[in-house]
Amino acid sequence: MNTENIIKGRISNLIVSLMLQEANYLTLPYNDTSNFLIQSGMSKIEKIGKKIRATPSLLIMNKNNGSTFLLHVKYQGIGSRGRNVDWGYKQLVEYWPESKLILVRSQKPYFLLISETQKGLKALPVIESDFLKLDQKLVEKYGKVVKKFLS
Repeated sequence: MNTENIIKGRISNLIVSLMLQEANYLTLPYNDTSNFLIQSGMSKIEKIGKKIRATPSLLIMNKNNGSTFLLHVKYQGIGSRGRNVDWGYKQLVEYWPESKLILVRSQKPYFLLISETQKGLKALPVIESDFLKLDQKLVEKYGKVVKKFLS
């Protein structure tokens, strides 16, 4: 795995976590062990290796109503192909069907929520999502952080 991608992935995870905390969500890291195992050489082919690779990034709780969900955060650089998103989403829903996927990108819109429709995957800017209630100013604030550290 590319060191730069690991760093950008962790920065993306932190940015999303901080943005959600500011929006009154409790965020807890969920996949710290899986990152360690993969980087230590655990098989990516065996079923347990595939499941661990697909482990969501964060456990999220809405402080207003107590609802909880799992969120997988992925960084997508300029020039990245959509097939990586397709594959990652399929792995996520196969092993963690209750999870959501958010892409952090180095171009606008900086945050995309991925969902599946009858026509395939759909990327919706997080600000337009009914799933996460985020203020536009907050998303713009953290978009500037993405631009500064991930562009």
